[in-house]
Amino acid sequence: MNSETFQLAGKLIAANYVHHATQGLKRVESLVQSLIAQRRLPDEGWNDSTVEHFMSCLSQMDSNNFVGNVGVGEREGRVWSSVVAKRHFYMTHGIGRSGDISANQPKAAGSSLLYSLTNLLALDALRLCGAKRTQQALVLPVATGMALSLVLQTLQALPALSVTAPSPSTSTDPGSSAPPLLPSSSPLPSVGVPGAPPRRLVVWSRIDQKTCLKCISTAGLSPVVVGLVRRGDALHTNLQEIERILQMQAAEVVCVLTTTSCFAPRSPDDVLAVSRLCQRYGVAHVINNAYGVQSEQLMKSIDSAMTHGRVDCYVQSTDKNFLVPVGGSVVASPHPSFIEALSQLYPGRASSSPIVDLFVTLVGMGRTTLRKLLATRKELLEYFCERIGAFAVEHGERLISDPRNDISLALSLDSLPPDSVSLLGSKLFYKSVSGPRVVVKGSRKSVCGIGFAGYGAHCDDFPSSYLAMACAIGVCREDIDVFMKRLEVAWRELHVATPPERASARPGRTPDHPVDSPLPSPGAVPPSGDSSSSSSSTLSSSPAVAIPLKPVLPKLPSPECHPVSGLAPPRSPCRETPSTELSAVASSCTEVTPVWVKQWMETCGSTMEEAKAAVDRHPDRDFVLVFARTQGKGRGTNNRNWLSPVGNVYMTVAIRKARLIPSREFLLPLETALVTLNAILRLEPHLSYPPKLKWPNDVVVNGQKISGCLIEEHRDYRLVGIGINVQEAPEVTDGGRPSGCLAQFGAKCSAEELAGAVFDVFLERLTTLHDGTRPELIAEWRAHVDWALPVHRRDAQRTLVRALEVTDWGQLIVEDANGRRETLTSEYLW
Repeated sequence: MNSETFQLAGKLIAANYVHHATQGLKRVESLVQSLIAQRRLPDEGWNDSTVEHFMSCLSQMDSNNFVGNVGVGEREGRVWSSVVAKRHFYMTHGIGRSGDISANQPKAAGSSLLYSLTNLLALDALRLCGAKRTQQALVLPVATGMALSLVLQTLQALPALSVTAPSPSTSTDPGSSAPPLLPSSSPLPSVGVPGAPPRRLVVWSRIDQKTCLKCISTAGLSPVVVGLVRRGDALHTNLQEIERILQMQAAEVVCVLTTTSCFAPRSPDDVLAVSRLCQRYGVAHVINNAYGVQSEQLMKSIDSAMTHGRVDCYVQSTDKNFLVPVGGSVVASPHPSFIEALSQLYPGRASSSPIVDLFVTLVGMGRTTLRKLLATRKELLEYFCERIGAFAVEHGERLISDPRNDISLALSLDSLPPDSVSLLGSKLFYKSVSGPRVVVKGSRKSVCGIGFAGYGAHCDDFPSSYLAMACAIGVCREDIDVFMKRLEVAWRELHVATPPERASARPGRTPDHPVDSPLPSPGAVPPSGDSSSSSSSTLSSSPAVAIPLKPVLPKLPSPECHPVSGLAPPRSPCRETPSTELSAVASSCTEVTPVWVKQWMETCGSTMEEAKAAVDRHPDRDFVLVFARTQGKGRGTNNRNWLSPVGNVYMTVAIRKARLIPSREFLLPLETALVTLNAILRLEPHLSYPPKLKWPNDVVVNGQKISGCLIEEHRDYRLVGIGINVQEAPEVTDGGRPSGCLAQFGAKCSAEELAGAVFDVFLERLTTLHDGTRPELIAEWRAHVDWALPVHRRDAQRTLVRALEVTDWGQLIVEDANGRRETLTSEYLW
């Protein structure tokens, strides 16, 4: 209706009513105009009537809906069923033309406009989710596997082009801070040499999902399967093997195919490190980001890879990320020329159904609702981990999770008899629970003619069967609660009793499973990945851990005790709380019943000196804990001053030597670092960067020192002084490693809570481990060390050395710039 129509209407009904209605329609037209002009998601989603109004307007732009139109061709948008026609908003011509899926269609101006807008909205959504360097996106009416196959065929067909990085220019998007779209003529990195034999190989980082392998086969190419590196419960990208293949066969490789979104225990591939390898060897890089759009962490890793290395494109599903029916995918790239080449490779027209679904959903969501959905999913992941973690403790299992994989988690099934493991999945399915996947240890399968051992677990020798789950966009708290109830019922129905030996195992630890993954040998590249990677790729080497759960330890009887740490607030400058309540727990683990005393102080000179005094007063105690909010004479290694502002942990744990077997006493510095690390992960499993270890007893996050310890001897006790930067990062004035604090990486816990967790972990470890565990302790330590961290000797020259290996007795093998190696026992590195 135009202005003349409204004037005529004013002669039939009251003019003021017509005016009021006109204003309402103008507001709708304003929304449409803004959408077409700004080419991005509306801030607030449209209501259904506005969406239907716009879709009706678009459909009237297609020739099959013209009044009086007559078609005499073989394809004129004829649809017999009115239900089908309504489902498609009467837009029945599809999208694209023969030879180019993104080409405008003369018979369907409305459908062509719809497709152009959908591609722009998808691009804006990807940028909003973290991949700001994305320059162009193409929505395809095929699911992720077929889209990947088309991408691989496009790479194989592309001629050699000059390598030109995207150049910045003024953004055409007034509402976005992302880089602008580049012209379609922007060159694409070289993928081949004219006249050379065709490339046939795809280097594929293993993920046990059939589609990922079949897309290579469908494209007529051959996969080169690269196994993952297992560290503890986590599976990481084998960067050494990828580089070895590229060194030998780069001329035959179409691309390296990596994966971000995946089910635990697999970690997302280190796309930044791989992008640098691809850039170095002139090989294309494709990222399978199937359901990774919902993870800001994954999207930012893709953005970093596009910024600092080579990414030709990344592919994601529409249904898994945007809550639409199955059938579509989005191919995105920092190179518009690649999207143009992909569009021209698509044969014939295509269905507009997935495009309609995505467009209607995105304009209905708007930026605000999409952000809320993403934030809710992230919050619920923590809740999901807590619920599965509590279930694991109750049933003698463990939660399997990785800070880098913030979508999926898993539950070990070690206590189930082998013949009952697969039944768990069936029982859940028949209880109307969809989504969880039971992976049976040692399963074998052949996919595309390639045999895989341990199929489903992404590696040949994962030590456990497990139940994998995902906390995906759209899930709600009620879904998790109902699932947990049905899981409990299904578990009981399997009639499995928890074995006593597992009931006493400490939570969060893999029971009786040695870590036999590749470890660095002298002269080898550290297992954490590309040694040339800068600190921006610290996530690449992050070892995942089974997230430590809340301690199964008795709480102090006093109602005034802190609910997490068990420390009682002081009534006076000093208060002591002896207890023997741990004996009930420890009696099943050791012949000696431990007794302990905790001492809380507002301030003191040194917790180390206070602990010595407490030991003198309580010579019958096995453990003594002294905690202070601040200390005036804190000491570090070599009697260095330890600054002690309020907000951090300052504590000393005294341990009777009788509680330490000789090998444990020798390795106490390494074990202290593990205790601190596990305590941090127990309270803060989702820091923005994973905490790691630096030999012999420091915890570092993103290369910054978070904690350290000092070990001394007094009477028949070992005294372990521990300092952890929780809220404050004191300035380093003596040239040592820069300090950081947990709060800057997203931690919310208090110093009191963390001190209590450290003490609890000490008690758990020292009352549940027996002689003969030295190899297990060393393996655990190796799995958490930051091999890529540069270290220096604290000498006049500050000699830079490279850590190669930790020996079976905890010594560090290092190599200097001249290739000279030596084994360190107590030297001080920073």
